[in-house]
Amino acid sequence: KQASSHVKLLCGVVKRIRSDGKKLYRLSVNIGSELIEVTSALRLRYAESDLLNSNIVIVQNLYPKKMKGAVSFGGVLCAYDHDGNVEVVRHQDSNPGSTVEMFSSEKNAPLIDVSAPDNAWAICAKFLTTTKDGNVVMNIDGESSKILRSEESALTVSQVVGARFY
Repeated sequence: KQASSHVKLLCGVVKRIRSDGKKLYRLSVNIGSELIEVTSALRLRYAESDLLNSNIVIVQNLYPKKMKGAVSFGGVLCAYDHDGNVEVVRHQDSNPGSTVEMFSSEKNAPLIDVSAPDNAWAICAKFLTTTKDGNVVMNIDGESSKILRSEESALTVSQVVGARFY
């Protein structure tokens, strides 16, 4: 379930990682005002050293979810392609807690108006993709592609092009 009908993406820095089973990591992520716990199934794809102190993007307004006895307070924004490659979306110079802009430039309204909070992220994720130059963009009918960015930097990937999100 979603805690809000509008998706909230925040920049964060991974401060601590704990392995939790064969597939899961429990990440402690600094999002500026607090340190939150996020459980993610990235253990088979990333070494701890690849994530520790890295700048990642958190889908922050999800309902807390209990996974393997730990409560997760968000999700790690990842891109995936049809070959099964998964990549964590990064921000370069953003401050922890910076919000990723997902608003229409003309109306300063959310790019996607989601009426049912239960599936806000699923609806939003369908409109995200990555470009060959590594930018994460949102494609909305009737608007040009919008590069997602925080106040300080664009969201990027380095290897997964033409990706989808989950």
